Amino acid sequence: DIFEPYYTGQVIDGIAIEKSQEKFTRAIIIMTLLSITSGVCAGLRGGLFSVCMARLNIRLRNLLFKSVTQQEIGFFDSVKTGDITSRLTSDTSTMSDMLSLNLNIFLRSFVRGAGTLFFMFKLSWQLTIFTLVIVPVVAGVSKIYGKYFKKLSKAVQDSLARANEVAEETVASLRTVRSFAHENGECDRY
Repeated sequence: DIFEPYYTGQVIDGIAIEKSQEKFTRAIIIMTLLSITSGVCAGLRGGLFSVCMARLNIRLRNLLFKSVTQQEIGFFDSVKTGDITSRLTSDTSTMSDMLSLNLNIFLRSFVRGAGTLFFMFKLSWQLTIFTLVIVPVVAGVSKIYGKYFKKLSKAVQDSLARANEVAEETVASLRTVRSFAHENGECDRY
């Protein structure tokens, strides 16, 4: 992906400016090889991260379940069953998804950034230095956004846990809910 614009320029130069069939053919072959390599690497990366995500999710669920089963009995009096099951299901999935997604994005961005930086220095070190001046600003904005997103994600997970808790309580005591004709109230609570 990093080198495609450069070799696209080489193709155009080979045809329009230099009228060189050899340069044109060489650039097309290199672009084709780069595209194939990029596609294969993207597929391998996606497959590996899917497997890692699934394994991490299973491991997190097993560790959390083991921890839950080893709690004191009083713990189950203070923590609702819906909250525990929500943590076992949706929270572990969300956590493993976010972790593997962030790792995937980080590694892809790191490789792309290193390649781009190398290529930029190769073309013009002066322009590269000038471009790098803006990096601290981008890092600061990213940090602020990361804090906001983390807070928002926690609020969503807490809301899902409460909804799961209400659903479990309502289903478990549906006879009582119906005897008080409070179905609509429980729907509103959910």
